[in-house]
Amino acid sequence: MKLENESKKRAVQKICEESEELRQLKEKIRQAYLNKERAAQIAEGQYRKIEQIKQDAEVDDIVLQHNQKIIEDEKRKEEERLRRQRIGRDVLDKQLEEKRAK
Repeated sequence: MKLENESKKRAVQKICEESEELRQLKEKIRQAYLNKERAAQIAEGQYRKIEQIKQDAEVDDIVLQHNQKIIEDEKRKEEERLRRQRIGRDVLDKQLEEKRAK
């Protein structure tokens, strides 16, 4: 039984090695596997690029929000400074008017 199986295996192997058509099919299968692997590598590379772009966009968004907050804080400070300056001017104008009125 074992000897018969070995004999069949050798016969199949011999046929495979001698058949041009089978060798071509084997090469086509090998090429298909290689193409599939290349396609998977390309897809993985594209996925990584997309993920990096997403991460960069998130960081950019955080930086932009931070910068906008700083600008808004500075604007509020400037508005408060101007408001106090106006109040100070109004107080001085009022004192000046009161002094002139006396």
